Amino acid sequence: MKHLPIVLFFSGLLIQVAGFFGEHTAEIPFILRFVAPSYCHAHNAIRNLKENNRLRKDDDGFSQVSTLLISYIREIDPRPPLVNPVIDNVQIVGSWLEVGKASIYVHFTITSQDASSPTNRVITLDRLDGMVDDLKKPNILFLCFGVFAVGTVIEIGAFFLERKESHYPSNQAVDHNKQQSADTTKQANQKHPAA
Repeated sequence: MKHLPIVLFFSGLLIQVAGFFGEHTAEIPFILRFVAPSYCHAHNAIRNLKENNRLRKDDDGFSQVSTLLISYIREIDPRPPLVNPVIDNVQIVGSWLEVGKASIYVHFTITSQDASSPTNRVITLDRLDGMVDDLKKPNILFLCFGVFAVGTVIEIGAFFLERKESHYPSNQAVDHNKQQSADTTKQANQKHPAA
């Protein structure tokens, strides 16, 4: 029990360091799937879009990408929001050279209850890719702060446990001191018997 506070202190410190360096979670796929599942699905959809030039409704991550596209429409279109918008078709339509940089454009069709006909929109693949990357950032940050907080709590607990043990010796130490005192008294009585 005497070494427990020290072990807890250093384990808390290690957990804090792990939380501090948790930003590298994005480089560890199995942890990323656990921490940011919507990002992983959307990333799979973007990879599928790049490979096949098209994204179907039954493809992994289509719902996450369509949610991002709907938020993109709401961001660029100041009119009243669409009622129950649905993304119907997502495909790469081509690339154009803009200011020395080739941009790949993604065409998507959006329908809603309040629109009489589907609306066609375009977004650059770079912008869509950036929106997908933004899905993982809050989750990774939450993981880092959460792990750091757990380490801090363990470290504080170890501090108070050590403090308690240093102010109040364990029962075993008290019993040992009583036994030693009794043995000393017994030895003194044997050397100098009472008259």
